[in-house]
Amino acid sequence: GVGYATHSLGLSFAFGAFVAGMVLSESRYAYQALSDILPLRDIFSLIFFASVGMLIDPFYVWDHIGTIVVLALAILVGKGLIFGSMARLFRYRNVIPLALGFGMFQVGELSFLLLQQGTDSGSFPREYFPLFMGAGIVTMLITPIMASCTGPVYSMLQSRRKTDPLQTVNLPESELDGHVVILGYGRFGSYVAEALREIDIPHVVVELDANKVELAADAGRAVIYGDAGQEIVLEAARVPHARMVLLTIPSVRGSTAVLEKISHLAPQCPVVALSRNPEHLEILNELGVHHIIMPEFETGLEMVRETLFNFCLPAVEIQNVMDSMRRERYTTDVERNYPKSAQLSRLSKAAESLNLNWVEVSDEAEIIGRSLAGSKIRTVTGVSVAGVLRVDHFIQNPDGSFQFADGDIVGVLGGRKNIERFRCLASKPEDGEKER
Repeated sequence: GVGYATHSLGLSFAFGAFVAGMVLSESRYAYQALSDILPLRDIFSLIFFASVGMLIDPFYVWDHIGTIVVLALAILVGKGLIFGSMARLFRYRNVIPLALGFGMFQVGELSFLLLQQGTDSGSFPREYFPLFMGAGIVTMLITPIMASCTGPVYSMLQSRRKTDPLQTVNLPESELDGHVVILGYGRFGSYVAEALREIDIPHVVVELDANKVELAADAGRAVIYGDAGQEIVLEAARVPHARMVLLTIPSVRGSTAVLEKISHLAPQCPVVALSRNPEHLEILNELGVHHIIMPEFETGLEMVRETLFNFCLPAVEIQNVMDSMRRERYTTDVERNYPKSAQLSRLSKAAESLNLNWVEVSDEAEIIGRSLAGSKIRTVTGVSVAGVLRVDHFIQNPDGSFQFADGDIVGVLGGRKNIERFRCLASKPEDGEKER
């Protein structure tokens, strides 16, 4: 219907199909229609580009190669400047304007339809049709090559740029010292900043994205607007005086450049960095990063922990499995580079080895009304009572005069057999124990 309507208005059925697709995309049937059309997409693409190729005369292109190249360059430069300027206009910074300019300057498929329609209607000279078709094909061939050059060109421009305009928000008047420098205010950087603010640890955020800078500023963060790959920005964040640096930049090239600057300014400053894949991890390890975190791997480990927990495996066994998987994945020698981290790891393992279990006291348990000393729990079961949760308050390390009551939830430490004995002591003889 839409195709016929556009045809009656003097437009082509192809343009009508395009409009019909736009209308369908806004309807409730959009996802189902898309799933039905996807198997045919590759076939139609093949037919489309084959038909475009049939319209090209190689001898004509060779005879007019100079004009076609000039026209293609004009399209590339014009569209590149337009998209790059639009990115800057919407306050995108860093590599984004350059990536848009290099990746979006090719002639789109719709342009061929409009060119054909203009030629058929007489509004566009037919003798120029092969020229613009050739120029369009050239832009399509060049775009992938130029898009792959985005990273190297951006790095070259950054190396030639001496300084960036440095803007700061909410920086304290006193000099920062012993603080945390967070490079990047994405998901991970914002989580860490929130946690540091909760426990009142001074920190400063370095971010190049203007929108994220505004978010951080609105949240009351101390923010430096600039490129972390420049020494002047790292000096403004007082990296040499920082307690540690958190590097959340996802790109390999960007993180490498930042680490080189940090190693020059503050070689002894501990760095915690994110790694997106094993190759990135290897590069960070070679650069001497003190601790590397792979978010997707850690998410997988958490799923492993929850899975094993639902099989009622002891916490010690679960932790051993997770530690083994971490040792296989991470190659950074944490104990050599950062002894404090190794100490925390050992403390974490020791805490897991305590094997704390929670047991609810049944209403007919024989220990109800008896004191902790009188019931001789340590002698009979071998467990130690670490605390008792009673209604709405927690009794930590109860003394010998403490008396058990119905509904008490007792936290006990001990081996598996010892805990089993205490469960029997705290439960009804006929229905067994309840554990939380």
